[in-house]
Amino acid sequence: MSGIYRYHELIGSIIPLDAIIYLGEGHTPVVAANGRLEQWAGIPFYFKNDGQNPSASFKDRGMASAFSYLNHLMATQNLETVLAVCASTGDTFRCCGALCLLSDGRCQIRGAVAAWQGHAAATWPASWEWAKVIEIPGVFDDCMKIVESLSENFPVALMNSKNAWRILGQESYSYEIAQHFDYDLQDLVIVVPIGNAGNITAVLEGF
Repeated sequence: MSGIYRYHELIGSIIPLDAIIYLGEGHTPVVAANGRLEQWAGIPFYFKNDGQNPSASFKDRGMASAFSYLNHLMATQNLETVLAVCASTGDTFRCCGALCLLSDGRCQIRGAVAAWQGHAAATWPASWEWAKVIEIPGVFDDCMKIVESLSENFPVALMNSKNAWRILGQESYSYEIAQHFDYDLQDLVIVVPIGNAGNITAVLEGF
């Protein structure tokens, strides 16, 4: 295995290897800043370029993990079709789409994405037909309430970072950093972007 699944024993050991769905997410490079940036910052620093994931998002790590577990559940519970739902600001359903393209023909995962009204058209690639995009009046939190209600009351899978398998997949970010620095992390400071704090939760859990 490669990418995040080099750490299969840590992020999904109960999932058989033949149930894993991924596009090689993870194993993104740690790139040293150039001299000018180091001088500006006053210290040596690096970029962990997760933009080199398949859909250019760090969320690809978690989506690979969540979809793999969902695929495993379908096989073990004899489910023919599963509906995956998520609320999105744009970034989440880009990586959902990439992974469902990969799953096509291997498992029947269909998707529904809740995006706030007027936002979906600018962010959803027209070539990805795996999911129905539903525009919701309001903001992201309103979309989140709807998909949470769907997952609590109907047989659908919530694919936002409240899904523990999303967090597990994103923990691989920490493992890769630790390996890169040969596990010498005593004076290392890591800065990551967060929205609803799923990413920082995963990074902390990983370390």
